[in-house]
Amino acid sequence: MPKKPTLRDHLWILGSSLAVAAVSCASPCQNEILSEVQSPNGLLKVIVFQRDCGATTGFFTEVSILDQSEDLPNETGNVFTVDDDHGKATSGQGRGPRVLVRWLSNNEIEISSDPNARVFLKEISYKSVMIRHISLPAKGA
Repeated sequence: MPKKPTLRDHLWILGSSLAVAAVSCASPCQNEILSEVQSPNGLLKVIVFQRDCGATTGFFTEVSILDQSEDLPNETGNVFTVDDDHGKATSGQGRGPRVLVRWLSNNEIEISSDPNARVFLKEISYKSVMIRHISLPAKGA
């Protein structure tokens, strides 16, 4: 006669099922770092990266500000996200639109991007850093 499952058995099965579900729902997106620039005082860094979420989406160029010791997480940028709006913007170092960054001081950066890029996120500050946005020369200009 088979043993009747206990509450512990049911909880183990539930936990295993949740673990499998979490793994199968992992993000198909991947980040590729295009450039990384330290702040003048070395405490922060700004990273420009390409985010690719598979064949059914275009390439995004994104920007994150991180503490110097942090690794880039497999997430969207925390201060700036653009795509090429179906080829309207000039491609950059990756396959997404061209984006350049530079530190103006320990607490201010400048993000330059193609004016034809489609903007999804455009912060003007993040933590203690002010963010200036300027346009690069347009495609064909």
